Order: sequence, then structure tokens, then C-alpha cells
Amino acid sequence: MIAPQADPPPAFMPSTSFVPGPRPLKAALAVASLALVAPSLLTVGSLPLPSLPTDVLAIVGWGVWIALVGVRTQAHGRAALAEPGLKAMLWLLAVLALAALGSAVLATGPPRMIARQVGTLAAAAATLLAGARAMQRSEGGVLQHPELLQALLLAVLLAGSLNAALAVLQYVDPGSAWVPLNPDGRAVGHLRQPNHLATQLLWALLALAALRQLGRFPAWLFGALGVLLLVALAMTGSRTGALACLLPALWGLCDRRLSRSTRAALIAAPLLLALCWWAVSLFPPEVQPGLGGSALLNRADLSSSRWGLWQQSLWLVAQNPLLGVGWGQFAFAWTLTPMAPMVRSPFETFTHSHNLLLQWAVELGLPLAIALTALLGFALWRALALARRASGAEATVRSAALAMLAVVLLHSLLEYPLWHANFLLPTACLFGLALGKGAGPAPRRWAKLPPSLAGGLIALAALAALYDYLPVANVYAPPQDGLSDEARRALARQSVLFGQFGDRFAGTMARSGERRLEPYREIVFEHLDLQLLKSWALAQAETGHIDHARYLAARLKEFDRPSVHQFFEVCATPQGAAAFQCTPPPPGLGFRDFR
Repeated sequence: MIAPQADPPPAFMPSTSFVPGPRPLKAALAVASLALVAPSLLTVGSLPLPSLPTDVLAIVGWGVWIALVGVRTQAHGRAALAEPGLKAMLWLLAVLALAALGSAVLATGPPRMIARQVGTLAAAAATLLAGARAMQRSEGGVLQHPELLQALLLAVLLAGSLNAALAVLQYVDPGSAWVPLNPDGRAVGHLRQPNHLATQLLWALLALAALRQLGRFPAWLFGALGVLLLVALAMTGSRTGALACLLPALWGLCDRRLSRSTRAALIAAPLLLALCWWAVSLFPPEVQPGLGGSALLNRADLSSSRWGLWQQSLWLVAQNPLLGVGWGQFAFAWTLTPMAPMVRSPFETFTHSHNLLLQWAVELGLPLAIALTALLGFALWRALALARRASGAEATVRSAALAMLAVVLLHSLLEYPLWHANFLLPTACLFGLALGKGAGPAPRRWAKLPPSLAGGLIALAALAALYDYLPVANVYAPPQDGLSDEARRALARQSVLFGQFGDRFAGTMARSGERRLEPYREIVFEHLDLQLLKSWALAQAETGHIDHARYLAARLKEFDRPSVHQFFEVCATPQGAAAFQCTPPPPGLGFRDFR
């Protein structure tokens, strides 16, 4: 261990090894804010993919960031790939992309969905390398680009602080039309989910500690922002956030290179969160609607519906241990696999297993899941080793990045934040910061694509995808352009990447006797909800696939929902004997028979 250092210099007097100029810092901060702050504040969502505008903005922002890093670091060569941990992360992303492409061939995965996901993985790989480039050092071990690193930390802090302020406004004024409180009494900022806000706030808290250690904040501002972030974290009522709050304390407890004040603040974070939770719960009802997290803690099952979902996911793994159900096909296989005597969730359907490692096992099979877990674990071990060996500003940046990775990976064991670009791409950049080891040699002839050009292409591709999505969104929220609903649906079906959502209307809105199976070939892999499942069963019956229709009806019957009960009311009438949904399916069918 290294002995504790004295407190950092006073406000805005950084150490000589971390002194970016004002102009480079301002430019870098503007781009980092586009990548990190703007997506966290975007409230515009559109059906059928509410998070798509946020994902596009995040990819555009990180594309511009990749381009900036490429320009700033071009004179120092490319990112060094000698670090085994960085290679492990690149292999992990490559294996996922190859698994997705293989699923399109071997498991008849929907090509448009897989194309979008492979593109996002490619953006993540570029972001990973950009983060590694930002950690380039001189021969004397001094960081070459402190303005890039400081801009990232400031942007993380700014995103968290702004959403913390919004969370407080939501809580003290729950009826606000601008920032309404979540229906369950939990603050969400502009991130739609309390757990997402909790991870954003903890990232900001860790960035604040790193900036304080680097001498960028006075004590009073450090304390004020820290309290704001913890109060907002309490208002989320997030059990995941409360558990993850132990990770900053672990950093403060283990890293004796930090100053005494920074260590003390990090170690005290869980206790301060508990005090904030208690204080917020004491607000009178006329001031606030009641802490939503208190109701969650009073539940008998603290994991909500996750235990049942995990049991059902393990059942899928047991049935498909070697190759899994196919990349991106969790919802398809989960919905079409009998789960009795296990009870389906009171929600409609699940699209993810709410656990990253379990998701890999379900979709890719145990061998690949074990390999991916090993690559991830090895990369984290290497990041820890590099952080322990570093010193000065480099040690602070590496340690903060590693702590942020621990937060989001813990979140990924309980939900699926990495399926959102505004969490996936920052996580890739954090891995780059934690695993970057300076500059490498000039690229080979086949790898001479400038990073700045790659970043620009990523941003343009994201904007093109958003443009391609607009006809689909216009079906759900029609603008005043005079087009008929039929014309809108026809335009939606012509979308290159999202045409399957236009096909959905052709299936669910078809009249009796006119139903066909073609509209369901791709959309059932995107989001197989109960309305789509019912119309699909009707289409199977009308096209003569009675056994398949009975199987789908049997799966639909496992969901205890009023709309489902209505579908089976005919079974209690004299006409029930002729209705396909009233007869059990023959044995031997499974989800693979519906690909």
C-alpha cells in the first residue's frame, strides 16, 4: 500500500501533471457533454422503440468524441494493443458480433434487428479504443491528453448533477408537467427508470471524487454536489443503487493513495445515503407523495419478479445448454416455451433475463457464456492490476473508471442497462480508460482508417438510422402531413432497418379471413407481446396450421391478463368445441418450430 497523501491543492489548482489548457478543455468538454449529458436529458421518446432517439443521440455524441480523440492523438500513434485486458475486451465484442451474425444464419435470426445490434457493437469497439487512446502517456509517464480525461469526468458529473436536480424537483413537485414523478413515487430524472438514474448518480459521485483528488474542486463545492447526488439517489428508492453505493466506499477503503478527505467522503457514502433516505422519508405528505423505495423494502420479495424470471431463464438454459436459443431471441424463446408449473410474471412479457451472464447463457449457450465471462473477468483483473501499479493522476483516472465499471456491471446483474447505447458506450469508454497503456506503433496498411473518420461514419450511420425510423414512428404518432393511415403503414414497411414494425400493423389489423403469416416473420423476434401473440395464433389458424395455433394459444393462456381471459371466453360456450384455442396442442412442438 502507498501512504496517504496530503489533501489536494485548493480550488482549481491541479497538479502539474494534470493541467489542460482552457481552449482544449472547453472543446473536449463540449463534445463529451454531447456524448454523456445530452442523452441523459433527452425526454423525447417515440413508439414502438421509445429509447431509440436517446440511443441515436448517444451514438452520434460518441462518434463525434471518437473523431475528436482521433484528431488529438493522431501524432502519438494508435492505441497500444499489447495490453492483454484490452485484447480480451475486443475479443469479447468480436465474439458477440460473430454470435449475432451466426444466429442470423443458423437460428434464422431477423437480419434487420441483428444488423442494428452488430452496428452498435462496432460503435462500442471504436469507443473502447478511443478511451484507450485517451490514456496515452509520454516517456516520463505523464498523461498526454489530460484535457480529454478531465472533460469526460466533468461531463459524467454534469449529467449526474443535472439529473439529480431534476430528481429533487420531481420529488418536491410531483405534479409538475415538465418533470413528473414516476407513478410509483420514485424519482427518475430524465432517464425513465429509477435504477438507470441511480447508476448515473453513482457515476457522477465517483467522477466528483476523482476530480476532487485531481484538485479541480473546492471543499465546499465537493460537499454540496456530493450531498445533492446522495439525496437524489435516496429519492430514486433504488435497491440496486443502495447496494452499489458500497462500491465507492470500497474504493475509499482500499486505495490509500487518495487524500484523507476524499477517502473519508467515499467511505461515508453508504451511511450518508442511509441518512438521506431516512430524512426524505420524514417529509410530510403535503410536501412529497411518500418515498417509493420504502414500499419496495416492505415487499416480501425484494427482487420483485426477478426470481421467477431467473428460474425460467435457467429452465431455458437447461433445455438449450450448448448453443442457446439464438442471439436476440430470449423474448421469442421465453414466450413460446411452456413454463408451468412456474408462474408467468404479472407483466406481459420480458425481453431480457435481467442478468448479463444469464442472458449470455440463454441466448448463446453455456460454452460461449463461460468464455465471455472469462474474457470479462480477465479484463477486470487486468484493469485492477494497472490501477494498482499506477500513480498520480493516472492512478486516479484508472481507479475511478474501474469503480464506475463495477457500478454498471453490478446493475447489469439485476437489469439490462448495457442494451441501451447511453450506458453501453460510456461503459466501453471506461474499459478503454482502465486498460489503455499508451501509444502503439503506426497502424498496418489494412488498419489505416483514421479514428476521426471512423467516428464520423458512426455518427452519420446513427443519423441515417434515425431517418429510416421516422416513417415507423409516424404511424404511432401521425404528423399533420395529410397522409392516410394506410399510406403511413405502407411507408413504414419500406423502412430498411425497422420495416418489421410496419409489418406488425399488417398482421394485427388484418380482418378475419385475410390474415397471413408473412407479417410475423421478423416482428415476433423484436417484441412478442400478448396482442401480437394472439393475432399470430389467429393467423396460424386461418392459414391451416391448427396445431401451431393451439400451441400459441396455450402459451397465451399462461398469462393472467384480462385480455387473455376474454380470448378464451368462447371455450365456455357451445361454440367452444370448434374454437382452436379451446383444444390443447399436440406434444412435441417448441419455439424452434415457429422460426
